[in-house]
Amino acid sequence: MIAIKPFAEILDIGNMDVLKKIELAGRTCYKSLGNIKDGSDEKFVSNLIKRGHEAMLEHASFCFEIDHHVYHVWNDAIQVLSSKYGFKSFVRFTDGERILMSGNVRAWRDLFKNLKQTFGLPIFFKEFIQENPVLFPEYQNYMFIPCLGSIRPISIDDLKTENEFLTHCDVTVRFVVDRGISHEIVRHRPASYAQESTRYCNYSKDDFGTQVTFIIPNYLAYKSAAWNTWKRTMENCETAYFDLLNIGLTAQEARAVLPNSLKTEVVMTANLR
Repeated sequence: MIAIKPFAEILDIGNMDVLKKIELAGRTCYKSLGNIKDGSDEKFVSNLIKRGHEAMLEHASFCFEIDHHVYHVWNDAIQVLSSKYGFKSFVRFTDGERILMSGNVRAWRDLFKNLKQTFGLPIFFKEFIQENPVLFPEYQNYMFIPCLGSIRPISIDDLKTENEFLTHCDVTVRFVVDRGISHEIVRHRPASYAQESTRYCNYSKDDFGTQVTFIIPNYLAYKSAAWNTWKRTMENCETAYFDLLNIGLTAQEARAVLPNSLKTEVVMTANLR
């Protein structure tokens, strides 16, 4: 048994490639960060899309400056679609000296899918889509609708005002906490999450030191009667978990005996606002 204190860290991934951001978040679920290598991001993200595991795509965003024609002609359609399909929180606008629009990769994929089914995809998205074939493989040979308007990619360095930063700048944080706290964290929307999965993680394997890790509650005084009771209970839970695995249960089944004090990792991405 391993017992540790909880902690959190801001991940410095602001200038990281979009595919690498998604891979970093997604591999948190499987605790397979050691498998990251050159070129692994393309295969990993492609497999996520093929399996429909698109929640991981929410950890990377694109931002554009759009002209007034695009805004006035297409804004209503985009707003209706983003509201209808539940992603209004992830498609963000600022309308000031210039008009900016941002959204995470999953939101863009959903918008493109539903624009295709209703209005058709306007040609000003063509360059963006074709420059990201891993993220949008189904549109590489698509016949885009001719129309006026243009969009221009915007980076973090291009954001100017406080409102633009709060609306379009994302921050990603890794929390190492117990399962009770993680249940509370992931209730906060709008935000995007990737969490260490007890369905896939088998703590009897060497990758985990063949031990289960628990978070020490900060309200327990070291070596107190309460602390000793907690420690003994965690040891019993670990023993029961390994016994069930040895009997032949899967990790997903054996996890039934693991408590709220089980350590988990949560990667959360949200805009500054």
